[in-house]
Amino acid sequence: MEGLRVPRVRGAPDGARKKDREALAEDLRCVSSALQMRGQKGASFGALRKSRHEATMKPRHNGRDTMDSAPPIMAVGGDLMRRLWMVIVLGWAVVGAGAVAPVIAVAPFVDEAGTGLANLGPGLGDMLVGRLSPHGFLVIPPGALQAWLVQNGLLPTRENWHIAARAMGAEFLILSAVERFQATAMAFTIFMFTVRGASVTADLRAEVVRLPVGTSEVLRARGEASGPASVEVTLHFPLDVCLGGFRTDKSVYFSGETVTLGYRDPAPPNTFYVVIHPVGSLTPSWTSPPASSTVANPCVTWTWNQVFPPAASPGDYVAKLYPSPGIWLPIATRTFRIEATAAVELVVGSPAFGTAPWGAALGKALDDLAAKLLLLIRPQQG
Repeated sequence: MEGLRVPRVRGAPDGARKKDREALAEDLRCVSSALQMRGQKGASFGALRKSRHEATMKPRHNGRDTMDSAPPIMAVGGDLMRRLWMVIVLGWAVVGAGAVAPVIAVAPFVDEAGTGLANLGPGLGDMLVGRLSPHGFLVIPPGALQAWLVQNGLLPTRENWHIAARAMGAEFLILSAVERFQATAMAFTIFMFTVRGASVTADLRAEVVRLPVGTSEVLRARGEASGPASVEVTLHFPLDVCLGGFRTDKSVYFSGETVTLGYRDPAPPNTFYVVIHPVGSLTPSWTSPPASSTVANPCVTWTWNQVFPPAASPGDYVAKLYPSPGIWLPIATRTFRIEATAAVELVVGSPAFGTAPWGAALGKALDDLAAKLLLLIRPQQG
């Protein structure tokens, strides 16, 4: 998970930023209280507005005017803060309307499959929010949960997602992951033209936690799609490294992405190790620990975090497979490339992503997952 940080207003005094963060914490407490009040008989929007007014009128001791002219959360700046403010406003509306729909918190997705897609965690989370919100639920998006963790100095761990969701008044917490993502390059003919594309299968998992009682249920969903795609883009998707020979799971990686290597030994048992270095230079280099094949499990695998040290720069690299003990010449080699940024088709949430086969497959999986979530959560209403 990427490190999270609250964007700051350039040039703002340190004391002012500190007080703005304290004000944001106060706002979060307000929305949490509001959401908890929504089921109480006779709860009124006027009472909540009074509570909000008192919170914002509290002296800040930073020389600013204490008039309730602009929400202090907006002074912090950034997309996460704006989205969190939307949650607060929506919370007021729910209390004012006396709604009884359950509150659902959606955490960012975890990329267990190593898809290589940019913005996957929050991007898929927001797409799931968009599928649940029209059904009468108050849904807290991933950005709001992330902002709460940042404001309170907490890391994005499973336990802290629980803490954040409870603090914001959620009854359900959805912890999701991409379990499997398989993309296969293909070619098909339209009239007299050959079009290159990809066939994609995506498997999702969601753990639905009932926060008041601490119980949970696991749901799974699948989506499949195929269609035209750039040949270069399809090289970013993972393959099985145990299919045969010496392999990497991709031909192209983004900076910081884990590189997985594998070798299926045709005559086990044996022991092997891997050396990685830039193409055209023997330094810097990384040497793996040895791994042994067996008759029962002939495939040996390694992972590299793109650190020699130092961290690997964008460019072309070669992985060499050696026997241990054995000759000082590699028995197999594999080249791959590290790129700094993702192609636009690989950024979850971008318009180009939605029309690509991998976007369509994940979209269908999300539709399936959302339908199962509705069946699970709806009986809890009332």
